[in-house]
Amino acid sequence: MELTVFNDQLYVGLLSFPRGFALMRTPMKDIHSVVEVDWELITGNGFAREQREQLGARVSGNEYPWSSAVINGVYVIGTMTISQRGISTKSSELLGMQPQLWATKNGKDWTLVKHNDQPGFLFGYRTMQVTKDQKTLYIGSSSNLYKQVDKDNQFGK
Repeated sequence: MELTVFNDQLYVGLLSFPRGFALMRTPMKDIHSVVEVDWELITGNGFAREQREQLGARVSGNEYPWSSAVINGVYVIGTMTISQRGISTKSSELLGMQPQLWATKNGKDWTLVKHNDQPGFLFGYRTMQVTKDQKTLYIGSSSNLYKQVDKDNQFGK
């Protein structure tokens, strides 16, 4: 689902509906090798351990590593969630479709940057773009928010 080069490593994010996405990496030097590539698993369940450590429970399924970018030496991943996970120990309001933004400076230790603590319509961070001067990160999101239009009022007025 997502490829990123960060600190001379290739990161590959793989979709997983049952467990949450997997994120793996390998040194760039191995990519051109004729021998087997050595992959390191960063997460196999969409940052479940990190969620428990930082939020008190797993509250987001993180099925997709949907977008990523590197800005000022920080690797950022935006996730997509379409299912509820776990039971929060902090608040029942934390359950639902909750995309998350994660960041790392070393590729191994991840910190939750943004957690959608108001479950509802936002379910993924779809695209990211960094400005040339590395000062701004733009993030596009996806939502299931729409205005229902009935047949008598076709234009929603």
